[in-house]
Amino acid sequence: MQLFLQALASGLVVGAMYALIAVGFSLVLGTLKVVDFAYGAYVVLAGFITYWASTNIFTGQTVFDAIACIVLAMAVSACLGGFVWGVLLRKLLERDHLPQLVGTIGISVIIGGALLTKFGSDIVLSHFPFAQSTVRLGPTYLSSGRISAGIVGIATLILFMYMLNTRYGQMIRATAADPKGAALVGVRVFRVRIATVSIAAALGGLAGGLLVLFMPLAPADSNKYILIAFFTIAVGGLGSLRGAMIAAFLVALVEIFSQTYMPNMIKNAVPYLFVGLFIAFVPQGLGNLKLNLGLGKRA
Repeated sequence: MQLFLQALASGLVVGAMYALIAVGFSLVLGTLKVVDFAYGAYVVLAGFITYWASTNIFTGQTVFDAIACIVLAMAVSACLGGFVWGVLLRKLLERDHLPQLVGTIGISVIIGGALLTKFGSDIVLSHFPFAQSTVRLGPTYLSSGRISAGIVGIATLILFMYMLNTRYGQMIRATAADPKGAALVGVRVFRVRIATVSIAAALGGLAGGLLVLFMPLAPADSNKYILIAFFTIAVGGLGSLRGAMIAAFLVALVEIFSQTYMPNMIKNAVPYLFVGLFIAFVPQGLGNLKLNLGLGKRA
């Protein structure tokens, strides 16, 4: 029972990180109608910036230094996301999907190459003392880094969902649903798109900065996180942010429980099998799932 609760707690924390990635990726997909293959690279880049800043700029090793490092990583990610789609790939927004696909893969390769040049192929993990200490929560033991990451991640998701109900959130929704109609009522569509992409990149940056507090990162991990983003979209349902968030927690729990209970030979394949079976039986995704309990009126 203790092992089960330990895996459950770890899965929920990782799920909060995956949910940040899923929401950011969904924002780009919904607003720009673009599959951004560079999004996983933003996550990993932010993790490496957090690690680098902790050893070169904010070296006090306190909680405030950790916050400063993560905020810096988020700012760089947001600026990079806005620059990529506002300047570098702006002309591809009106093109078909193939040039967009090639462009975003190219950005991902450039970021990955830069990280390999600077840090090599080794994994990195932040060394903030507070993040390494262990806290007992009932029968489970979690590092302070995991607990902090989970709290910040869930709080950010709540704030983001609240933001979607504000005036700016309505502008994002209008731009995603009907860009031409939004422009007719005075919404500056291109500005909203670039601002939304920057917010999405910042969410990915926050996930990367929090992940490196308790989970090692390598430059090649960008492939893993873009795959996680696709998994959450497939399970959560296209166009559903709430579905993507729920799917992120499901995928994380499946991953953690398979690593805990499954043999080494098959544990890495279990999340792929889960997603494949889910798509086969629930192709519409969680966000678009309608349950018919037989409570309606009979003809």
